[in-house]
Amino acid sequence: MIRQTDIQNTHIRRYGCLMMSLIYLMYRLTGIDYTEEEIIWIYDYLLHNRDIDTDCYVHNHNSVLQAAGLIKGIDNVPLHYVGATYLDGRTNWGQQSGRYIILQMHTLHNNGHFRALDYDPYYPQPRTDRIMSIRYYD
Repeated sequence: MIRQTDIQNTHIRRYGCLMMSLIYLMYRLTGIDYTEEEIIWIYDYLLHNRDIDTDCYVHNHNSVLQAAGLIKGIDNVPLHYVGATYLDGRTNWGQQSGRYIILQMHTLHNNGHFRALDYDPYYPQPRTDRIMSIRYYD
């Protein structure tokens, strides 16, 4: 699957790790790959609906999953954000397991970076030193 660093949109290329990781989960679920044009459409759609900020801050994980399904003709996406385990002092919520997991990593540059267990949307992979949270999808 394409990586955020392959996308020509500056905001996606620089900040789109969570959005791209969520789209990757849809790819894993369906086996249907996404083109750069489809990813930019998803970004624009989410931006228009205020489910994502210009800098790719995701307000609603499920909206990203739904938009990734919508562009592929899937009306009812059978995947939802169901919980999170925080390792940085925040309160855990929801289900503490799921079919799919996204990790929030702490980078050596003091930023956050999201990635699936078997897919890092950023190339080359950023240097990380610890897991900040585990996000669950079922």
